[in-house]
Amino acid sequence: MWLSSLKTGLKKGFLNKDRHFLQRWPTHTKVVFFGPPNVFQDEITQRFAVDVGVPVVSMNTVLRNVVEQAGKTEEFSHSFFLRVRDMLNAGDEEGLIKEKVHTKLLRLCSQAQNGFILTDFPANVAQAETLESFRGGLNAFVHVSLPEDILVDIEENKLECADCGREYFPETIVDESLGIRIAPFMPETDGHCVDCGSTNIRSSSDPISFERELEAYKATKEGLLAFYNHFGTLVDFELKHGFEDYDNLKRKIQMNIKH
Repeated sequence: MWLSSLKTGLKKGFLNKDRHFLQRWPTHTKVVFFGPPNVFQDEITQRFAVDVGVPVVSMNTVLRNVVEQAGKTEEFSHSFFLRVRDMLNAGDEEGLIKEKVHTKLLRLCSQAQNGFILTDFPANVAQAETLESFRGGLNAFVHVSLPEDILVDIEENKLECADCGREYFPETIVDESLGIRIAPFMPETDGHCVDCGSTNIRSSSDPISFERELEAYKATKEGLLAFYNHFGTLVDFELKHGFEDYDNLKRKIQMNIKH
């Protein structure tokens, strides 16, 4: 009797309706993280890529490789790369979109064949539309955010290792009314970087770059969020504790990712 009930439950999916049940990741997972500066995006991206088992692919790096190597190496000798190089040097964004250059490059990128976490792309709705034509589109577009005044506080307190780029935060960032408390992160008492061992830790605050990145984010935010919400792949998450929120963020992605 119990075996018959178990088989029926499995067939109808009843046993998968517990609120703690987490779906497995899709085959060849494709995810983009999007947000303003200072939302721990690099740390989150790297950790998520390791957990899911796919590489991080930087579109900016892919494009830069074309510009630097087109016509100079056998790998980049095809006329396609020469044309893309010229379009990039000319700033021909319309041409890049029309010819779907970004997705063509992804098809040629060995790291992007079995899933990826994509960075630096898409930057606007037109680019997002081309990305949806690549192997069924994204499984999740993850928007990670913090209030703007918190972003400014983080910017004013940032340090980095001058040798490897590891970022540190010496002060606790708090907004009790919003339930935000981001703990400091610094090297151990000996002052050596946790990644490379260097003691060359310095301020990395760059207000000009911060403002430029924040304005670029604001200019594209609403369009991109509406686009991916329409496709049912938007995962919206506001941090409360910085990188310490990673496990909760990962769980939300896993519960909402498209299979």
